[in-house]
Amino acid sequence: MQLCPGFCAGGIRACPDRRLGWLIRASVVFFTIVLLAGCDLPRDIEGTQDHVRNGLLRVGVIDGASPWATWSGGEPQGVETQLVRELAKRMGANIRWVSGSDTELFGALAAFELDVVIGGIERSSPWGKKVALTRPYHVTRIMLGWPPDQPASEDLDKRRVAVKQNSSVARRLAERGAVTVALEEGRDARLPVAAAESQILAWGLRPSPPVLETRKQVFAVPAGENGWLQTVQRFLFEKRADVPAMIRSEWSDPASNVSSHVRSKEVAVR
Repeated sequence: MQLCPGFCAGGIRACPDRRLGWLIRASVVFFTIVLLAGCDLPRDIEGTQDHVRNGLLRVGVIDGASPWATWSGGEPQGVETQLVRELAKRMGANIRWVSGSDTELFGALAAFELDVVIGGIERSSPWGKKVALTRPYHVTRIMLGWPPDQPASEDLDKRRVAVKQNSSVARRLAERGAVTVALEEGRDARLPVAAAESQILAWGLRPSPPVLETRKQVFAVPAGENGWLQTVQRFLFEKRADVPAMIRSEWSDPASNVSSHVRSKEVAVR
């Protein structure tokens, strides 16, 4: 008889057959696999991933979000539309593009009438309470761009700076004492510009501190569609290294770029 190293008050007790321990361990593994398979996590409560695969991908595009997404000639263009096209190709899906305001598109997304919304959405978006946002796939730094013949300075008191008006960046500049000039109405080549670092470089300017804002770019999908969310996140994670080059390509496009003196105001075309 094989003896167990354990002891009790009555002396040495006998061990069960070694095979019993092996059977117990095998049973635990088997039932764990069965339980996990039964859970089928992550799961979509509305089956989004199932109808997208080899079916239709319904995409909401927020108007005028260059370089991420804009409408030109009735077709959406931009970095995020390129990403969506590749995602759809992987899923074997056709795309239905839907244009609208953020309120309209996020409302449709929350009602499961769209599968994804794009267009420069940030991780801090208040819509994250009603829809699901992916993890950030790119971080944008908003900085000052200086003409090559001017020294950079962090002292902005009473300095004229070109910036998109009625924006959070314009308010931050005003707090620093800067005098903001509407970028949409034309850009004086002698003025520093507050913009995304990639756009500053495309304009031939020198990016310099301070960093006025940091924006974390995301996609939005319907809440509760955890399988679909994971698929989109995995795709964006795989593509994140390609995004900087895609941004540079968008800014270098004459249709997206800004001349040294005049820039027309962006208009979204439905």
